[in-house]
Amino acid sequence: MRHYAVALCWLVLLLSAPNARAEAGKVLLVPVAAADGGWLEAERRVAAEFEALGLIVDRGPPDLLKDCSDDRATRDAIRAAGALGAIELRLKSGPPRTLRICVVDVVTGKATARHWPESGGFKVDQAALLTVEILHASLLELEVQHPSRGEVNVPALVTDRLLPPERVILGARAGLFGWGSLGGVGAGAGALLGLSLPIAGFLSAEGEAGFSFVPAQLEADNGAAQVYAAPLRIHLIADLLRRGSWGLHTGLGGGVLAAQVVGSAAAPFRATQGIATTWILSAVVGGGVRLSERLRLRSDLRVGWAPQPLEIDILGDVEGRVGAGWFDVGLSLEWFILAR
Repeated sequence: MRHYAVALCWLVLLLSAPNARAEAGKVLLVPVAAADGGWLEAERRVAAEFEALGLIVDRGPPDLLKDCSDDRATRDAIRAAGALGAIELRLKSGPPRTLRICVVDVVTGKATARHWPESGGFKVDQAALLTVEILHASLLELEVQHPSRGEVNVPALVTDRLLPPERVILGARAGLFGWGSLGGVGAGAGALLGLSLPIAGFLSAEGEAGFSFVPAQLEADNGAAQVYAAPLRIHLIADLLRRGSWGLHTGLGGGVLAAQVVGSAAAPFRATQGIATTWILSAVVGGGVRLSERLRLRSDLRVGWAPQPLEIDILGDVEGRVGAGWFDVGLSLEWFILAR
């Protein structure tokens, strides 16, 4: 594979560097706590790639590359560990949120940082490849005599060889939800389907439809009714927080609330049924955790209010209302469609 070839070229250059003073083939991978922007999955992948090529990968001291600096203390710490360089991957909060890959090597005596915006998509394979490319690009400058320049851009010769990162173009989800409404109506449950479309940065548009299969029950002196609800809503969603594989979001929107009422009555009265709709304002807050690159498990709490709630009439008396104070909670599995 291409990244193995690139890594092998880096290894040959590294071991043949005339001014290398450290133990050949050893690098430090600096761990970062998840609360500070660590990405454990990517760190493991980077370590595995280099170890597969015969390199020794040791854990570096925490915060060694927090500022991505090539000062004397940092270089001395790397040399003291018997390594040729150190690597750190850190997710930086935004906006825009970015992945920073920092490399400090004692062969060229410089630090290199590459910031990868979240809009391009964070992918483990791409992060591992980019890390190898940065190291390789750093060592291409062995014959160029210049002082350390701190944070620099990776040469176009290297970046042009990277595939564009994949990004989410559409999300589809399915799950279950339980609902209730103020106004004398009990609780019900149903199935939920939804679509999400990224707009820009941390914003996305989501549409969803729910369908009750467990009705809410309404009991009255003059009869009873079963209420099936079907909300159809659109929300503008904003990401509140993202930490590694999990995150929180919130949003505002609205839509249509439909209800089917199936009545029951004792003789001599006749049972009837009917369907009615009204519009509803809605807010949502939720969270999710990535199970893989394409799958996410999420939970959402939605509250809503209908200016004109649906009234349930039994023998001329209004016995209940739907939408006067709506709430539902759902659990769903979301599948992402990716593209370059």
